[in-house]
Amino acid sequence: MYHTIVFLLGFQSMGIFVLFVKCELEGIARVQFAEGARWCLDLENQGESKTGVYICPDEEYEVPGGRGMANFVMKWSESKRDCNISIIELKDFTRNQYTAGDVGEFVPVVAFECRGCDVVGFKLHDPFEIESTGGYVWKDAELDDAEWCEYDEENDLSVMLTEFESKIEAHSGKAAGGKKGKKGKKKKG
Repeated sequence: MYHTIVFLLGFQSMGIFVLFVKCELEGIARVQFAEGARWCLDLENQGESKTGVYICPDEEYEVPGGRGMANFVMKWSESKRDCNISIIELKDFTRNQYTAGDVGEFVPVVAFECRGCDVVGFKLHDPFEIESTGGYVWKDAELDDAEWCEYDEENDLSVMLTEFESKIEAHSGKAAGGKKGKKGKKKKG
């Protein structure tokens, strides 16, 4: 499933890209993306492309040349240039849930700090959690053709998520209030 891509800046060899989501909810209080969710992205860099790349916040790799750690590292096959991506938090901006109060609005759910690539596409693969307005929770909900529906028997409530959309925007890296984002913390365990 491909989604809309919007670039606010020109060509980016290094930058921050934010994934926004929007959907219609019926009988749903919130949609929560898992803390360790894998994000399936399509990447480009100077004419080269790679589709279906998974980025996971629980995985960290050394960046070639001793320049720290990243959640994803690769070398482009033709140009032999390095590329790396880190999932970062943009304080007071990104959040991993979409609520009933957000309906009709694009909400920033995750940010990617990229070096040597641009994020140009997103596919929703990993399941997420949905809570009905009655409080019942489905832990492993998966979208089928941008829709999901169920019935909350405990609360006699029909629940539905429809018209799922996403877009990716290049971002300045400054969150609301002008503070720069930071890399997400690696989960211990």
